Amino acid sequence: KKRKRELCDRCHRIRPKACLCHALPDQKLELKETEVVILQHPHEFKHKTNRSVPLLELCLQPLHLCVGRRLGEKIPADIQSLLQAPNLPILIFPSVPGDKESRKVYG
Repeated sequence: KKRKRELCDRCHRIRPKACLCHALPDQKLELKETEVVILQHPHEFKHKTNRSVPLLELCLQPLHLCVGRRLGEKIPADIQSLLQAPNLPILIFPSVPGDKESRKVYG
């Protein structure tokens, strides 16, 4: 039988080797003039490990998450209003191996 690995209750990483709690703030950093909006693909959302969003959720507030493939009009109204705010948001798309055009920064 395979022995189930023990996961950290806070960061949900394998304890003790992969636990990142020692590097995380004790309390979330409160962003007073900045809004963080994450549009996340469902494939990343389903991954149990190596996800960056849960770590950000432990560190920052407010943090807005919207999961979907082609979001368009599916983006909730509160997040759409944040994206249309007068202060220009910066969107960073991850790179795809072999595709020079896939990493784009707008802002």
